[in-house]
Amino acid sequence: MGWYKLFICRVGIQEKSMIDITQKSTSCLIDELITTTFKLERNPTSSVIERYRLLDTAVTARLTGDKRDRILFLVIKLRLVLRECWEAQEVIMKYKVSDIARLNQETIRIIALAGIKAQETNAARNKLLREIDTLLDEYTTLEKTYG
Repeated sequence: MGWYKLFICRVGIQEKSMIDITQKSTSCLIDELITTTFKLERNPTSSVIERYRLLDTAVTARLTGDKRDRILFLVIKLRLVLRECWEAQEVIMKYKVSDIARLNQETIRIIALAGIKAQETNAARNKLLREIDTLLDEYTTLEKTYG
């Protein structure tokens, strides 16, 4: 790919990211910012670092005045819930469906418990996002709702 096409492609990605950010609620941006920090811990690629910087800038710009103080406690809770969900999903993602036949009962039990934990924490995540939206007078339509 020539430098010109690469440049156009990169600009297109940045424009898409900016549109993505301008259309998301602040709670969804915070959610993605937190999970992006988890990605940075595991695999700090240039695209993850770039996304983190973009999200951090967007969230900082939106949380002016007392808005940050109003939601700080909820953001701390959200970070804890997202970490629990992330870790549960990591347990699940170690295995493939084709592995099931050769796994022992204890491993299958651990995977099932991790699945339950992932669902529970996702429900808690959705509730926290709605609470943040309420405090910021914003609205998010979450694609999936549980609980």
